[in-house]
Amino acid sequence: GNEASMPWHYIIAPADGFNTIAVGAMNSDGTIASFSSRGPTADGRIKPDLCALGTGVRAFDPMREGYRNVSGTSASTPIVAGGAALVMSAFPYLNNRQMR
Repeated sequence: GNEASMPWHYIIAPADGFNTIAVGAMNSDGTIASFSSRGPTADGRIKPDLCALGTGVRAFDPMREGYRNVSGTSASTPIVAGGAALVMSAFPYLNNRQMR
């Protein structure tokens, strides 16, 4: 989530779930993006679980029929999902907990 700029600041549901992989957004220099939610969860677990580039991500904009730079965890999550798909294809016998 993008809660870091909000008064609450912390990770919110569903990212705080036990078997949920929470994805944070980071800048190109490897620091967490100012808007990206941080942990810990209410019970003290570290979140997000993974981070990926989430600022200035080049993406296709169907409304403009062209590409533009976007920012947010909605930009970083597909990058992590793509990596997860590659791991799953290399290790298809892993269940979701083992994958996490």
